Amino acid sequence: MIVDIDKFINTRKQLKISQVALSAGICTQATLSKFEHQQQTPSLEITSALCSRLNLTLDDIFIIENSNKRQEEYLLQQIFRALSSQNDMLFETVVRTCDVRQFSLAGYQLLQLCRYFKVVLVTKNTQQAKKLLKTIVVSKLTTAQCYFFMRLRRIIIN
Repeated sequence: MIVDIDKFINTRKQLKISQVALSAGICTQATLSKFEHQQQTPSLEITSALCSRLNLTLDDIFIIENSNKRQEEYLLQQIFRALSSQNDMLFETVVRTCDVRQFSLAGYQLLQLCRYFKVVLVTKNTQQAKKLLKTIVVSKLTTAQCYFFMRLRRIIIN
């Protein structure tokens, strides 16, 4: 679990509540300070009481990692591994297991970029590459991905 400590601190400051006032009757000011400096996370009971005093919920400050995101990252990692080892069978197997409806837009674009890479450089299928071009939204790529894409695209054009 990840703590959005900035949200906690910003809320406290917006409400103009000092650490001493916030921690009164709940914990020591030192405990609160360590929490805000990400040196320790107090018990759930203390954290809940502090949040309550700030009109926050635990859901407001605790970010639970999305299992879809972890699955997406795992699948993309497998795709990169298959590409780097030039294992076409593994690449195709992993791509078939991807439920792109569960992917983020960035993840989907990266998947399409990997497919484009394979088609351009490995299978050298110009027709399939042109079809894949339509699925890649350049504005959603990172700068490095965009540069990489443009270099690949030149190969098809030439």
